[in-house]
Formats: sequence, C-alpha cells, structure tokens
Amino acid sequence: MSSETTPRRIVVGVDGSERSVAALEWALEEAEAHGGSVKVVTVWDVPSTIFLTPTFTEGDYADRATAALEHALGATGALSRGVPVVAETVMGNGGQTLVEIADGADLLVVAGHGLGHGGVPGAHLGSVAGYCAHHASCPTVIVRG
Repeated sequence: MSSETTPRRIVVGVDGSERSVAALEWALEEAEAHGGSVKVVTVWDVPSTIFLTPTFTEGDYADRATAALEHALGATGALSRGVPVVAETVMGNGGQTLVEIADGADLLVVAGHGLGHGGVPGAHLGSVAGYCAHHASCPTVIVRG
C-alpha cells in the first residue's frame, strides 16, 4: 500500500457476531500496520414490531447493543493494543448510520453476513454490508469472517 492510500481513520461496525469481531480484528490489524485509529460502532434500532409484543423495551435494545460492543472490544483486546480506539453505540438505521459516521473516514469495515446472525436484534449489520459498499464515501471492506 502506498502512503497516499494508507488508511488512517477506520470506522468499523460491530453487532456482537463472530463475523463482526473478525471485522474489528481486521480493522485493528490494519490500523496497527499503518498507524491508523479505529472508531468502533454498534448501530441498533427498535423494531417496529416492539409495540405488538412489548417483551423488550428500548432500554433492552440499548443494553444489548452495549453488550455487543463490549464483547467485540474484549474479544479483540482492542483497548490494550496501542491503537487509538473510540467506541460508541448509536440508535439508527444500520447502513445509513454507518455511512454517515464514516463520512470523512479513510476506510469503513463491516462484516458480511445475513440479517439475524448478530447478537443484537435490530442491529441490522447483515444486509447493511451491501448498503455500505454502495453508499459510503470511502472505500468499504466487507469481512467474511
């Protein structure tokens, strides 16, 4: 990779699935190799069906998103690898929100898998990979785990 194409600011979406943990691992290795920083994001939403079966509250979905984010950070040792890491959970539409957050980034990294494979219901990090690849203003890497 030439210095002009070396990723410096990497955004990675995680949803608690093993594939998203692999995506975070890939992003961390890329940042380690090229001196970049990583922003780790779990996007979650409340399904429209929540009002039909109010088993889970909005807070439950937020808690699951936080747990998914913490799982990915812990599984990769992200906070102790010497790479600048910022992590957050964001309520919104998976693909659209990741694309907005990645605006101005050098690279967006997501897991490629089908909806429902993640640890967070409503996280939408499945079909989102295609959305990100088509709409992100930066290069997008889809990690297949």
